[in-house]
Amino acid sequence: MNAQCTPSDPPKCLCLPGFKGDPLHGCEDVDECKNNPCALGSQCINEKGHYKCICPLGTNGDPYSVGCE
Repeated sequence: MNAQCTPSDPPKCLCLPGFKGDPLHGCEDVDECKNNPCALGSQCINEKGHYKCICPLGTNGDPYSVGCE
């Protein structure tokens, strides 16, 4: 369901970080890679609830800030 609810009455539910939607019916993963959050020359990999940036094979650098070359 990818949501968390409080034990109150009625419960208050929110989608977990990295997810969106209706927490009572199920939250879906946000594809952070659609907004191209990685640095120049790097590759974004969407993962459940988050993403990671990598330098493609044969390149080096910091895929989160300065980029890969």
